[in-house]
Amino acid sequence: MVKLLLDIGKVDIDCKDYYDRMPLLYAAENGYENMVKLLLDTGKVDIDATDNNGKTPLFAAVRNGHESIVKLLLNTGAVNINKSDSQHRTPISYAVESGYESMVKLLLDTGKIDVGYQDDEGLTPFSYACLERHESIMKLLLDAGKVDLNHKDDKGMSPFWMAASAGCEAVVKQILDTSKVDLKCEMDYWLCPDNKWCDHEGVVKLLVERYADMKIDIPPEAEDHILKRWPGLLESTGNFSHGELKSAVCEGMVLMS
Repeated sequence: MVKLLLDIGKVDIDCKDYYDRMPLLYAAENGYENMVKLLLDTGKVDIDATDNNGKTPLFAAVRNGHESIVKLLLNTGAVNINKSDSQHRTPISYAVESGYESMVKLLLDTGKIDVGYQDDEGLTPFSYACLERHESIMKLLLDAGKVDLNHKDDKGMSPFWMAASAGCEAVVKQILDTSKVDLKCEMDYWLCPDNKWCDHEGVVKLLVERYADMKIDIPPEAEDHILKRWPGLLESTGNFSHGELKSAVCEGMVLMS
């Protein structure tokens, strides 16, 4: 039926409904691959037309996990891949949040993605990967080499802090290995009661092992928090004095600031 209507040649292919949504957006959202191809083949569709929430057909395909349709849209070469919606989120941030690893790779492979694009809350695609604990996607984004490791969202959280809070030890190590983290010791922030990074022994142990040589005092409250949470940590990590643990913990806070 769609092909028949298109063949008549009198259809407004970009007509919008009450929500400013076009036929292409609905087809992309529902995974109708053949219909998307038919519409694209007319060469007349506005591929970046938005609805009243700023969503394009690419957004619709990404959010609903329709990878084959994402490929069709990307292959036109006409898609604005970094176009943002009403919340200033881009398609890749939704792909990351949903854990669509192959789709994230597909978008990154275009070489056009703005990995550092921030939404209304200052969150980047890497932020969403950390929040949802999609460790493999965190690594994909880091390997792309475009993550700003010193960026902070509206709550003051950096990529390192978010990875540490998620307990993603391998990602924490990968970030440490870049040596690109801006070292600032924000003691007041790290004395907050929701220090989730301290819930992950592997993360704390990594900090102790790698930064025990830092000779920086921390408030007793922060020191006690570590020692009470992981009383056996000192012995299990080897020759660390009480003071060295203080130094290591502080450096961990520096890196997670």
